Amino acid sequence: MSADALSKARMARLCRQAASDMALDLSGVRVLTEAATGPFAATAAIAALAGAEVVAVARGSRWGRASEAFAATRGIAEGLGCEGAITFSERPPAEAAKGCDLVTNLGFVRPIDAALVARLSRFAAVSLMWEPWEFREGDIDRAALAAADVPLIATNETHPAVRTFAYLGPTIGRLLLDEGIEIVGSRILLVGSDPFGEAVANWLADAGALVARAELVEWAVRVKENADIDALVIVEHRDHRDLLDVAGAADSLAMLAALGAPVVRLCGVLDRQAVEAAGGRVAPAIDVPAGVMSLTTAHAGPRPVIDLHAAGLKAGGLVVAARREGASLREAIAAAVASGFGLAMEGAP
Repeated sequence: MSADALSKARMARLCRQAASDMALDLSGVRVLTEAATGPFAATAAIAALAGAEVVAVARGSRWGRASEAFAATRGIAEGLGCEGAITFSERPPAEAAKGCDLVTNLGFVRPIDAALVARLSRFAAVSLMWEPWEFREGDIDRAALAAADVPLIATNETHPAVRTFAYLGPTIGRLLLDEGIEIVGSRILLVGSDPFGEAVANWLADAGALVARAELVEWAVRVKENADIDALVIVEHRDHRDLLDVAGAADSLAMLAALGAPVVRLCGVLDRQAVEAAGGRVAPAIDVPAGVMSLTTAHAGPRPVIDLHAAGLKAGGLVVAARREGASLREAIAAAVASGFGLAMEGAP
């Protein structure tokens, strides 16, 4: 069996396992989500496996053509025997949203705006496929949701069946290894507030690295204090200040370059071109806006994405089911929270 076939077989097995472990049942629910490549191809297939009628949208992007996203998603669904439940569409998400009950906030569905919300069913809900603190303005029009009485439910990434933060360390670990940093015995300076910072620091330390943590405002000083640093790791997901705006940043960049120490950035505001102009390098060489990860935990493997998205579907499905049974918005959100899979947004009813 080829490596590609083995990968598809494992993806299908992980999808079945997640749906079973979470008792995911979306029977009679019309889901609007994305078609995608890699592990993200699994989301539509998981929903279909759970009994949903799925509309999967895609468009051309830096990850490939829409046709490639459709093919990848169809391939996973075929392995699960549920490809007939998915309709693929290149139409704008708002046009594909008619009558949908559950919407995921994934890339090709965003932005979830007033035009999209207006076409949803009267029992609809939107699943934020991460925690409330990671919400980004511009992704979802919360005013439009409120006006239409459409609840927004977030996903509990620390649920035992999900454990998203446990995969942050392996993701950074792979990036370090790709940069020739052995981890074991390597001196790592880590910049990042919790929960990302703690999760990565603990994993690296357990793997044998010598880890020192620094606040964003002091990283440049700490670099100068560590003449044998092997890598600067940035996992700052909360503080959106530019790391190069701190005192001594230019000198510390030059020092990192002289040491041959890469800057490994999972998230955090940093001018990559400035680092390269100083003779250094940033891995991955991807520019992203504040609050966005340069790579997801899919870099560590498909399981974290599959489990997280199954949990997001679970939380949203519980809200839809409760609303269909006559629950108020508050009661529907409470049902998802009580399950352990959902988290209420600040300001939710």
